[in-house]
Amino acid sequence: MPGVVHALWLAILMLFCAAVQGQENPYIYVKMPLTVPWTLYFVFLGAVLIPFVVMIALAWRGPPSDDSGTPPAPRRNRAESDG
Repeated sequence: MPGVVHALWLAILMLFCAAVQGQENPYIYVKMPLTVPWTLYFVFLGAVLIPFVVMIALAWRGPPSDDSGTPPAPRRNRAESDG
């Protein structure tokens, strides 16, 4: 019986040592290169800035012109319609 208990303790100790030995730095959750966060930063920055760039470009272009070929109806002044 003492041999079984010693073997059990030895197995538990070996498992604990293997777990501690495989753990290089307890503060590292995921190992990845530094390029991954920078890539994500620039992707999200572009996703935020692209709508603003599009709005500026559309405002700079002005409203769409009416190219239907028919001239617009004449507008009446308010003074003419009151008269």
